[in-house]
Amino acid sequence: MMNAMTSLPSIQGWCPSSWQPMHAADGWIVRVRPPMARLTLVQAQQLAQCALAFGDPMLELSRRGNWQLRGVQEKHLPALLHTLVKANLASANAQTDALPAVLCTPWYKQNDVTHQLAQRLEAAIATTPTLGALPSKFGFAVDDPECSLHYTPADIRLWHDGQRYWLHPDGLRLGTAPACLTATSPDTIVQQALALAAWFINITPSHAATHTPQTSIQRARRMRHAATQLLHAPLWQGQWQSPCFAGTAMPPHTTEQEMRARPGFIANWGQLVAAPLGRVSARALAQLAQWLQQHRPDTMLHTTPWRMLLITSLQPFHLAQWRCSGLHQSDDWITQAQDPRLRVFACSGQPHCPQALAPTQPLALKLADNVPPGWQLHVSGCAKACAQPTNAQRTLTLTAVTPPSTESNAQASAWFSIQRPATAPIHWPTVHAQALCEQPDLLFDSPP
Repeated sequence: MMNAMTSLPSIQGWCPSSWQPMHAADGWIVRVRPPMARLTLVQAQQLAQCALAFGDPMLELSRRGNWQLRGVQEKHLPALLHTLVKANLASANAQTDALPAVLCTPWYKQNDVTHQLAQRLEAAIATTPTLGALPSKFGFAVDDPECSLHYTPADIRLWHDGQRYWLHPDGLRLGTAPACLTATSPDTIVQQALALAAWFINITPSHAATHTPQTSIQRARRMRHAATQLLHAPLWQGQWQSPCFAGTAMPPHTTEQEMRARPGFIANWGQLVAAPLGRVSARALAQLAQWLQQHRPDTMLHTTPWRMLLITSLQPFHLAQWRCSGLHQSDDWITQAQDPRLRVFACSGQPHCPQALAPTQPLALKLADNVPPGWQLHVSGCAKACAQPTNAQRTLTLTAVTPPSTESNAQASAWFSIQRPATAPIHWPTVHAQALCEQPDLLFDSPP
C-alpha cells in the first residue's frame, strides 16, 4: 500500500534570514546574505565554524547567492546570531534585516562601476526603512554589462552597459522587449529604483505588514504581478525604453552554463568552483579559506546564484596547490565544466523538509551520469518544486511512498511523476525510483 500525497503542500511564502529563521524538520534554517555577495577569507572561516558549532556541517548555496545553515537547535540561535553580526555576516538589527536583499553579480572588481552601483544601492536601501514593507521575497539585483543574471529572478534589476545605467522592473515590456529606465549617473538610477519600490508599496497597501509567517502568504506578490500598471504611472510616463542589450539579445535556449557559469579558471577573474547540489562541506570551506589566507591573502570568495564560488585569485591552481587547498576532493567540489552533477538539481528532501515524501538528493546524484549534456534534471520531494532551475527539461516529483515491509524486510520505496516544461507537456504514469535508475531512458525520450 502506498502513502500518496493527498493534499497540497504548505507554501511558506517568505524567506528565512539571520534574524528570522525558519523551522524545518531538521531544526532551524538560518540564511546568511553576505554584503556585496562576497566573503573575506576570515568571514568564510567564521561561517564554516558557525555551521560546525551550531548546526549541520553541510552549508547550502541558494539560488539567490546566499548561504544557508540548517539543523540549528533553538537554544543555539542567539549565539549564532551574535557570531554572524560580529562577523558582519548579518545586519545589526532586525529592522535592517527586514529590508529587501540586493543580489550582486559575481563579475565585478573592487570599485569598478558595477561594484560602486551595488554599494550605492545597498546604502540607499539601508537608509530607507519604509522599504521594510515590501514582501519578503521582493528583491533587487545589480547585474554586469553582459547581464549574467539574466535567468536569476529579481523584481528590480540595475546595470551599467559601459555607457549608461539601466533599470528594468520585472515583467514590464513594450511589445516583446523589456521596458527600461535609463540614466547617466548611478545616484539617479538608484533613486529611480527606490521610487519604483515605493510605488509598489503604495499600490499594494494590504502587503505593508511586518515580516511574519502569519502575514507572508498575503504578502507574496512580486513586481511582475503589477508591472503593467507602470506603463500608465504618471511619474514615468513616456520614459520607458526598449534597448537592445546583452540580456535581451540572447538566443532563446541560452542557459546559465553558457553564460560564464562554468567551473574552471577564467582569465582576469579567477577560479570558479561549484558545489554538488549547492551543498558545501563546512570542513572543505574552512580548508580552502585557510589555505588561501596563507598563500593568497588578498583573495575574496564571491557567491553566485549558480551554486558556485568565484575565487578571485588571478593565479591558476597547480596540482600541489589543488591538493593542499582541498579543491581536488570531488565529493566537496566540482571543478570541471563537463561534470554531470552540474546538470541535476534537487530540493532538500527528507530528512530536512517535513513536506518531502522521501530523500531526493541521493537520487539526483545517482541519475546525473544519465542526464544528456545541455539538459537539466530537477528532483522534487513534493509538488512545490523548490530549487527548480528556470530551464529544467525534466522534473521528477515525488507522488507516493511504499512503506517498508516488516515481513519481507523490504525498504521504503518512492514513486515519481515525470514532467516536461509547460512549453512541451507530456504525461507519464507514475514511475518507481528503482526503475528510473535501471532505465534512465524513461526520463530522456527526445532532445529538448
